[in-house]
Amino acid sequence: MSEAATQRERPAAGPASAAVTLERINKSYREGSARLEILKDVSLNVQPGEIVALVGPSGSGKTTLLQIAGLLDRADTGAVWIAGKQCTNMGDAERTRTRRDHVGFIYQFHYLLPEFSAIENVALPQRIAGKAKDVSEGHAAELLGRLGLAARLQHRPGELSGGERQRVAIARAVANGASLLLGDEPTGNLDHRTSEQVFAAMLNLVRADRVAALIATHNLELASRMDRILTIQDGALVEQ
Repeated sequence: MSEAATQRERPAAGPASAAVTLERINKSYREGSARLEILKDVSLNVQPGEIVALVGPSGSGKTTLLQIAGLLDRADTGAVWIAGKQCTNMGDAERTRTRRDHVGFIYQFHYLLPEFSAIENVALPQRIAGKAKDVSEGHAAELLGRLGLAARLQHRPGELSGGERQRVAIARAVANGASLLLGDEPTGNLDHRTSEQVFAAMLNLVRADRVAALIATHNLELASRMDRILTIQDGALVEQ
């Protein structure tokens, strides 16, 4: 039986129960004298503890959708809800606070600070949020231990393998208790074996902490192991 089939029953869909809800999102960009429509009337819910794959060819709008869901970009029309809160009309300061408190991001490149150790990289967003040094480093050590990095806490990114760096990035993304994890090709730079290891670590963390995850990927093998696969086709979102 698949991982998706054995996971717990999902709660009812909707803004109140979902970690993130997009309602009829439209997004376009001007290209010369023309307008290029990227997303057309896109709606989705991702529930706590659910991991959803987002697939589609390069340029189809996957990154744009993630940026709108994570409040890094604004839709032309439509609504975004995060943790039951309507975010569409928030000002920049409130959007920043919502991202800090509820959203974690993982990218194809880890973007760790090279002069900081693994534990310092994971503690940093917590310190920015106002947590004390001992509390933030204690939580960082716990997260890194759960991701198999207990022996690598004091290593800097240059002393870690590619897979280890991505696991540190996962820990950093959820360090402030994010309810929503957004991944943009988080295993895209890794070989097959390392990609499997990083994905398994991420999956275990998402399941255990009931974090909702929306992961853009070209790896259809990994996508098939997630709970749902959503495909962007001509700007529309189609569930497989």
